[in-house]
Amino acid sequence: MRNDTEILHDVTDALEYAPGLDIKHILIEVTNGIIKLKGSVHSPAEKWTAKEAIKHVQGVRGIIDELEITPTTHI
Repeated sequence: MRNDTEILHDVTDALEYAPGLDIKHILIEVTNGIIKLKGSVHSPAEKWTAKEAIKHVQGVRGIIDELEITPTTHI
C-alpha cells in the first residue's frame, strides 16, 4: 500500500502535467488515499480536468472536490 506522501507526489505531478490546468491556486491534501482539492480554478473545464487527472493515480481511493470557479477578468 502506498503512503500519503507518495500519493501526494504523484497527484501533484499529474496536475502539473494536465493540459490547460493552472494549479498555482490549488491546494492538495491527502488522508488515507482520499484526495481533497481546495482553492480555485478559472473554469468548469479546469475543475473537470483536475479531477480526471488524478483519479487514476495509484493509491487514490476518492476525491473531495472543494474547488471554486473564479473566472479571470480581462480588462
